[in-house]
Amino acid sequence: MSEDSLVNAMRPGSKNPLQERNSTDLGRFGMGLKTASFSQCRRLTVLSKEEDGDVHYRCWDLNHIASTDDWQLLTWVSDPILVAQLKTQPHGTVVVWELADRLVGGMLSEKGKDLSKFNQIIERVQWHLEMTFHRYLQQGLVIKINGVLLKPWDPFLAGRKGTQRLPDEELAEQVSITPYVLPHHRMFDTDEECANAGRIKGWNSHQGFYVYRNDRLLVAGDWLGMFPRNEHHRLARIAISLPASLDQEWQIDIRKARARPPHFLRERLQAIAAVTRKRAADVYRSRGSRLQKLTGAGDDVSPVWMLEVKEGRTRYKLNRDHPFLQSLLTDLDGSPLATRLKDALRLVEESIPTSQIAVTMSEANGSEGYPFDDDEGEAFEMMQRVYKRKRAAGHTQNEARQYVSCIDPFHRKPHLLEQLVG
Repeated sequence: MSEDSLVNAMRPGSKNPLQERNSTDLGRFGMGLKTASFSQCRRLTVLSKEEDGDVHYRCWDLNHIASTDDWQLLTWVSDPILVAQLKTQPHGTVVVWELADRLVGGMLSEKGKDLSKFNQIIERVQWHLEMTFHRYLQQGLVIKINGVLLKPWDPFLAGRKGTQRLPDEELAEQVSITPYVLPHHRMFDTDEECANAGRIKGWNSHQGFYVYRNDRLLVAGDWLGMFPRNEHHRLARIAISLPASLDQEWQIDIRKARARPPHFLRERLQAIAAVTRKRAADVYRSRGSRLQKLTGAGDDVSPVWMLEVKEGRTRYKLNRDHPFLQSLLTDLDGSPLATRLKDALRLVEESIPTSQIAVTMSEANGSEGYPFDDDEGEAFEMMQRVYKRKRAAGHTQNEARQYVSCIDPFHRKPHLLEQLVG
């Protein structure tokens, strides 16, 4: 920037929001640099150099303003080395925050607890930048924090196996819509990869529309008042891309953190979202993958739990036809223990804390454990006992293995099925 441009950039409200801007301009109100800086620190210094020009610098110091009772834009820099370093560059701009009372107020670097808290703040800043500017990072923008190169975080997992990209749509005045349905969390190779797709806020909070203005993300997961967030729609994410010329029409606020679609587009956006949400719910309910079988036989897996909808109410019931329960109920039929067992099963069914489970799983970002993951040895012993009972009843090895492979949750352990012997 030239000296005049720098002085103007340091002036709060330096731009008329109604003024026509360059199509690639990310600014609008002329407030972002100043308000963002003063929300974190008490001294803001900006140094800038044009191509083959001199280094110019200006400083806002809130302590100086408070002591003089005068808004003086200072021609001052606390560290002359910054000027010397910028002189060696062909051009560029440096923004310096000092007296960061909001960011590190009261913290001491020698305290382990404070240092850990500061590192957590840095991590959240890193994730925010990787999300907000992920399209620019994909296009080659370089951002580093403490020397660490930031990587773009694509909320849509575009190009990943299992991600569904629904047909694009072009709405009025260069508004483009691209719906995505993400893979079920069981399709991820690692827990870390699954957690990264939910980032800090979690999978549930990241469902909805993603509104971009000139490729800068403004809204990261929100149904814009059209639908409530729902566990079954956690895999639905829809990109909306806008040009800067529609700021007023979409009511872009001064923080560039809110957008409201114009009334004449809401019906079409709602229809697109409804289709995407339905597709996402189908993937979520199917658990993201087909049930595994040891052989090609078409037997259905016998689940432990059954979903029942009666008179508009949803509940879960234990499957009495599950091999474990069926054999036990048959053996106990007619005995006093049969009645006690049935009473116990009914008590379990009526006492399932479904609401608490939903809340817990939402907070866990979809990272619930799988059956017997912590003790596969116990699972194998149970499988072996069932297998041997079938063999003792005269079934072949393949028939006995096939029987075990159709029992929930043993069908999820094909590597253990292959080890059954006897």
